Amino acid sequence: MTANRVIGYYWRNEKDKDVYGPLQLSIEQQQALLKSHVEAHSLEIINELNETFDKKRKRFPELNQAIDQCRVLGAVLIIPNFQNLGRYEYFSRVLVESGIEFLCLDQPLITRDTLPAIVDNFRRMRRMHSDRIRAGLERTAAQLGNPNALKEITRVNKPKTENATMFALLIAPIISYYKDRGLSQRKMVTALNEDGYHAPEGGVWVLSQLQKVLERIELNDLASGLFGSMTEAKKNNESDEEYCRKLVEEGIKPPARSEWNSDTLDVLRERQLLLNEIFTFNKFALEYHDKIKQLLDIEKTEQEIADYLNSENQKLPKRVIWELEHDDPEIMTKRTTQWVAEDVPLAFKVAQRRLEDMDKFLKPNMVERNIELMTEKGVKGENIFADELGE
Repeated sequence: MTANRVIGYYWRNEKDKDVYGPLQLSIEQQQALLKSHVEAHSLEIINELNETFDKKRKRFPELNQAIDQCRVLGAVLIIPNFQNLGRYEYFSRVLVESGIEFLCLDQPLITRDTLPAIVDNFRRMRRMHSDRIRAGLERTAAQLGNPNALKEITRVNKPKTENATMFALLIAPIISYYKDRGLSQRKMVTALNEDGYHAPEGGVWVLSQLQKVLERIELNDLASGLFGSMTEAKKNNESDEEYCRKLVEEGIKPPARSEWNSDTLDVLRERQLLLNEIFTFNKFALEYHDKIKQLLDIEKTEQEIADYLNSENQKLPKRVIWELEHDDPEIMTKRTTQWVAEDVPLAFKVAQRRLEDMDKFLKPNMVERNIELMTEKGVKGENIFADELGE
């Protein structure tokens, strides 16, 4: 440590107000630890800051203040109880990028040079933890005598996710109209019910439903709006950290209850893939479901229908391949987007189900109002993801 002046940084978890675990020290314990270190090394404490960590916000305002003071006063930041702060990417990134000298009393091996590797290790551990959970579910399902249980759970959840996303896409122009009128969330709930729009699961709207829909709309908008710049960043071999820094500098807000980091970008990438899948499969269902039914009605064979779809340059939708994957896990690596006879009945069934789901959402008053609002704003319903994602 090169400076003899230090700034103490203490923190506690909001949920641990009075009860501290064996590793989480109280503010008083952290202060005593710092005082002991200062006396042993003849240092001077010039300021002390207390951070109350809120897990939902994942923000560290006192950390930013401490860093600024260290820069101005040429002081060393001392963190008596680093514990597991490295798992929070915002905390670690701000600390590393600050360039200041810091010391962690409980983990002295954590430095400016080692912290990035530690953060990367935390990230890999999270992914391993997720993999272990999935493996555990598979083992449990097998022990219960149903090795396909997890597969069936996924089969049920994916359509629900698609429907929730489609509903958010459909209701978005109406919500935007309400926002332009300055309506609060509670007034939006009242307006939605009075104007005759059904809630996602049917019935009347309540505030909690609206808030979930607002989050989905926000995620859809971010995924769509950032698709071009994320694609460009990937082409330029720009790291997630660099891209996130750019978003922060541009003042672009992350999704609700999150921060800009690799995990958030992964969420956006997943949503972009989902939106692309929804757009392309909806188009297929609307354009080819009735045609396939007509061909079946005149007793065309499944192979003849497959040949017809190939002649139309209609690719086998990824949504259908996903259904096939449940029967054969290797299907994604085996299949191309060319149609074969056995694809036809499954594609027809999935398209029928999608059209039924769309009918639940496409109430006449919603459709008419959407067309009116989109026309006013010049909005087009084209798939912005198609070229880059190969659709």
